[in-house]
Amino acid sequence: MTHRISLSTISIIPLKSVLISTLMIFSNGCDQGPDYEKPTLELPLAFKYQNTDWKKATIQSSIQPDSWWQIFDDPTLNKLERELQQSNYSIKAAEYAYKASISLVKQKSASYYPTLSATSSVSRQQTSSSSTQTSASSKPSNIYNMGLSASWEIDLFDRIGKSIDVAVASAEAERANLDAIRLAQQALLAQYYFQLKITDLKEAALSNQKSDYEELLKITSNKYDSGIVGQQDILQAQQQLETLKAQYDDNTLSRAQLENAMATLLGKAPSAFNQSKTSRTPQLPHLPFQIPSALLERRPDIRQAERLVAEANAQIGLEYTAYFPSLTLSGEGGFQSRQFFDWFTIPSRFWSLGPTLAYTLFDGGARDAAVEGATFSYEQTVSNYKNTVLTAFQEVENYLAELRYLKSELELQQQAALHARQALTIITNQYKAGINSYSDVLIAQTAASSSELQSLDTLSRLLVAAVNYVKAIGGSWTTKD
Repeated sequence: MTHRISLSTISIIPLKSVLISTLMIFSNGCDQGPDYEKPTLELPLAFKYQNTDWKKATIQSSIQPDSWWQIFDDPTLNKLERELQQSNYSIKAAEYAYKASISLVKQKSASYYPTLSATSSVSRQQTSSSSTQTSASSKPSNIYNMGLSASWEIDLFDRIGKSIDVAVASAEAERANLDAIRLAQQALLAQYYFQLKITDLKEAALSNQKSDYEELLKITSNKYDSGIVGQQDILQAQQQLETLKAQYDDNTLSRAQLENAMATLLGKAPSAFNQSKTSRTPQLPHLPFQIPSALLERRPDIRQAERLVAEANAQIGLEYTAYFPSLTLSGEGGFQSRQFFDWFTIPSRFWSLGPTLAYTLFDGGARDAAVEGATFSYEQTVSNYKNTVLTAFQEVENYLAELRYLKSELELQQQAALHARQALTIITNQYKAGINSYSDVLIAQTAASSSELQSLDTLSRLLVAAVNYVKAIGGSWTTKD
């Protein structure tokens, strides 16, 4: 039996039912993108170069977790780091980038609400005298128009929600980037500061050596005048003193460059910044240690890489929404008239209201390519995340190794410097007494000077390694919320 559906039957089907039925078909037949899962990576249980006698450091209660430099107990460094927070332009640029990303989240969130626009226009027009419209008139006339229009996209398939997810993940990545830049600038300032302090200690050491060399040159000159030694001893003593003066100038140059670098970090011109000299020897503090898994929660670069993965995952979901139709409710109304005095009368009113359902039937594979590209970008961010994690472990292991071996190296060099200084004193006294030659003094001077300066260089490397270690574990000893 054949069933016929009359036009009158079709006409009574509610528009709402048609829309709902159509949307249900799309809802059941289309994927809405993958759920986000944080990438996983096999982690070691302990660091290879962490000393077995290390214990979890007890940090003074007065030290704030994010003010890690306070563990060095240096008031000058504390003051400089506080100044850095307010004046460093790299940090300021990152702060503005983060604020801009927050504004983008607000912009995307505004799409949940309808837009309302107002228009008003007055125009004079004349239609063609050859118009095919029966009511056409060739006489010029005025058109007065004023109205409101509204549009509201119904987010049935979470297109707006997915775009917000992308923006939120991007903003969180920018926040992590801000933390990473802040930590990097803090660490760089601390490194420059300790290196500058070492140049001050080297300057003091070179000044003391210069006094000793000048005294020996005077003694050698007196011996030469008395015919006790030859001219070669005078020349060797002068050469030794001149070499030391050159070292002094080179050390002064290093200090100037470090001071200029600190000025830039503090947002100042080098000519406007001077760091006073100090004779205090910086001490290596007790450093906190971390278990490997804690790095994933602490290091800002790892947090940034993870948020970029989340952003890429959300982007896949956003691209999937192109497979769904869009539903928009639109309406407009106002007044339109050819006569000014009739403009705002009831007969001049107009309005329209209705839904629009739009769907792309064919795009040559553009949507498939967009999803595919977003998926590849996601896999790229996952690889970048895992590489960032492995690089973090590498850095921590490197700095743990430096702390272990440089500490041992420093102790040996300090002992060597002490013994070289004692040997120089003995040989110098023997030279003054005429027991040995100046060549013996020259060898002892070179050994003593080299040992002392090397121990200071190692101390500088050890302090920089300590700063880098704290940076490598995330710059604080509490996990981020």
